[in-house]
Amino acid sequence: MKNKEKKKDIKEKIKNKSNNSGFAYTFKRKFMTDDTRTVLIVLILIAIFTGINLWVRSLNLAQVDVTSEKLYTLTDTSINAVKNIDKDIDIYVWGYYEDSSMVDLLKQYNKANSKINYQVVTRDNNKEIVDKYAFEEETPLIVIVGKSENHEKTEYIQVSDLETYDSNLNIVDTSEQKITNSILKVSTDDIPNICFLYGNEVDSSLEYFKSYLSGLGLYTTENLKTAEGKKFEIPEDCATLVIPSLNSDLSKSVTDKIIAYINKGGNILLLNNVSESKEKDMPNYQSILDLYGMNFERDCILESSEYTLSDTQSFILSNFSSTNKITSSINRGNSIVLYAPGTIKFKENSDLAELKVSYEAFLYSSDNSQAINIDTNEIDDKGIFTIGATINKIVSDGVTSNAVAFSTQTSFSDFAAEQGDYPLFFYNEEVITNSIAYLADKGEYYSIGKLNTSIVPVNIVTTENQDYIIRTIISAIPIIIIILGCVVVINRNRKN
Repeated sequence: MKNKEKKKDIKEKIKNKSNNSGFAYTFKRKFMTDDTRTVLIVLILIAIFTGINLWVRSLNLAQVDVTSEKLYTLTDTSINAVKNIDKDIDIYVWGYYEDSSMVDLLKQYNKANSKINYQVVTRDNNKEIVDKYAFEEETPLIVIVGKSENHEKTEYIQVSDLETYDSNLNIVDTSEQKITNSILKVSTDDIPNICFLYGNEVDSSLEYFKSYLSGLGLYTTENLKTAEGKKFEIPEDCATLVIPSLNSDLSKSVTDKIIAYINKGGNILLLNNVSESKEKDMPNYQSILDLYGMNFERDCILESSEYTLSDTQSFILSNFSSTNKITSSINRGNSIVLYAPGTIKFKENSDLAELKVSYEAFLYSSDNSQAINIDTNEIDDKGIFTIGATINKIVSDGVTSNAVAFSTQTSFSDFAAEQGDYPLFFYNEEVITNSIAYLADKGEYYSIGKLNTSIVPVNIVTTENQDYIIRTIISAIPIIIIILGCVVVINRNRKN
């Protein structure tokens, strides 16, 4: 019995020795038994807490986006568009808090390119800027300024510019799209001019397309009237000539001017609708197509049911290339809906080599599709057909003419599939605007129309006093917890 008690005493001593030799015991014995030292520890913890908060604020980090849709994260499209800008860009923000989602977005632009800087402006911190850009109380405003040696370019963005409405009248946030486009606009003096052939011979159903390009602020648009005949001219600054689908043949004088433009390295966007009412033979227009070794066939593609929209054979869900510059940036999960496309045929490889032409199909049908001749209503062929292609023609040493051809215009036009629905252009805007960027040599503009847009969530709007109260509560809670903990420890020590 005595041996058992002795062993028990030895175990207790070992246990107590172990407990008394740890860091927690040493810390408690040396620091927590004295009230002055305890208070000192509390003050040190508070100082560390405050210091960490100040340090994190000084880093000016963007907030972490925890939304599943990444609503507040700058897209790769914007990052790629602005990362190579070599001009200083100043963004002045009026009427927004430093920790607002808008300022957080601007931090991400700065991270993508250090030449893009922002400043939250108040009357107290920069009265000169307030006066210069006429900031007004209660009117939020963003001013984006591109600076060069000789001049400044300025874009003003109001709150109303940062949102639009979808078909269900939900508010859609377009902040990133507007800011990215404005940064690009003020950062360059090179605004491509996109010229549209316009006249009685031309299908004029591209008004949405034109207005959309102009609205981006990255291009100018101009109509070239075929009725001017011999006076018809293609401007020297024409970055791309759009030849819409024709109802009748072009005049010889207009055709000659277009061929001369191509032979100087001019770029062309070709659109074509298949229609029974169109002239079968258009030799002048065909002479332009012959330069690229191609032809728009007089047939219409019918697809198998799995590649049609709601089993409607006129609406085809097109396959597209993942490597071509125009479609490589398009999400593979998105559908490209084409209305009644025809087919594009190219000459044999030997003939193309003689013409110094190469091409790549980027829109095409499935291997189960059929080409129906619109004159005979019979099947011309079966298999995969080219609907969209990029074409490169060497016209002289070091000079190349680029073209993009689509065997459908309606798919990018004002035509709406159903009454009250959006024009088809809005469903395929990424394909057609990427084609313009490709032809205008503006690869940084790919998918610029499909930036991060989202339904605006319901936010709690606070006044300045409410915001101050919320900040105070959030900051005070950790300090109160620490103080209460220390009070509990001191009372325990006194009792002991």
